[in-house]
Amino acid sequence: MNAAGSSTSYLDSDRTPGGHEAEEGSCGGDSSEEYQPRPSPVKDSLSMAGSSSSSSSSISDHQRKERSKERDEAKERAKQEKKATKRLLKELAVCKTILEEMELHEDSWPFLLPVNTKQFPTYRKVIKSPMDLSTIKKRLQDLVYKSREDFITDVRQIFDNCEVFNEDDSPVGIAGHGMRKFFEQRWADLTDKHS
Repeated sequence: MNAAGSSTSYLDSDRTPGGHEAEEGSCGGDSSEEYQPRPSPVKDSLSMAGSSSSSSSSISDHQRKERSKERDEAKERAKQEKKATKRLLKELAVCKTILEEMELHEDSWPFLLPVNTKQFPTYRKVIKSPMDLSTIKKRLQDLVYKSREDFITDVRQIFDNCEVFNEDDSPVGIAGHGMRKFFEQRWADLTDKHS
């Protein structure tokens, strides 16, 4: 309520909060003042950025050149890696061939999977570098081998482990000798062809 006891507020009347009459079309201020929008801080910062555009454009040109150079270098590295991978796959093709043949060999049964250490608990105490054909296959697929020599080392490790852990006249020992002989002969045949 106002002092006169009426319940109308200044919003319902033509009066401003100070008690002055409001003119039509005004915002309650002096009618001689026209509305002036405040300058936008965003606009000001944009106009300031425009004044330094020559220095920032030279920075961005430099950055663009650097990024372009980095992209070109990355493309070249990728191209070189692709070539190296292609060469490696070609070199290891003979390894894949002989591995497939070894997996199908009648004496391969003890060497297809890792040795079951629950069945042979002393195996890990005796054999420090276990190896099997499934591990070699995975390494070949994942391009862990960087040369044929890496592959040969792992294959021969299977037979070395077999000789250490098994008796020569045991079924596994006999299979190991048979597989080693097959591998060495077949490797010589294949590498003569693929050299």
